[in-house]
Amino acid sequence: MRTNFKKGFTLIELLVVIAIIGVLSSVVIASLGGSRSKGYNAAVQANLDTIRSQSQQFINENNGAIPSKESFCGEPIIAAAISSASKAGNGTTVCNVDTSSSAWAIQVQFKNVADGYACMDSRGISSISKPGVDLGSNTICP
Repeated sequence: MRTNFKKGFTLIELLVVIAIIGVLSSVVIASLGGSRSKGYNAAVQANLDTIRSQSQQFINENNGAIPSKESFCGEPIIAAAISSASKAGNGTTVCNVDTSSSAWAIQVQFKNVADGYACMDSRGISSISKPGVDLGSNTICP
C-alpha cells in the first residue's frame, strides 16, 4: 500500500505568513520615525552645548571680549558645531553677536518644524521656542 505524503507549504500558508511579516514591519518602521526626529533634535542641542563651552574658551583667549561677529561665528570649532547643528536641524541657523557686551546667541530650527527652535545664548541659557519665534537680531534667546 502506497501513501501519499505532502511536503512543504501551500501557497495560502505562505501568503498569510508574508502578510503577517509585512504588517509587523510596517508597525516597526512607523514607530522608528519619531525616534529619528528626536535623535536629530538631540544632535542640535548637543552641538549648541559644544558652542557654549567653546565660546567661553574663545572669550577667555580674547581677553574677555568678542572682537567681531565674523571672528566668533567663524571660529573653527564654533563654526563646525554650527554647521553640524544646521545639518541635524533643517538648515535654518542664526548666529548673533553684540561685541560691546560680548553677548551672543545662536538659534537652530529643528528638523521637525512643529518642534520649533533650539536657542543657546551667552548667559548659558538654552531654550526651545515654537515656530515663528525667531531670534531676529537679539543676543538673548526668546
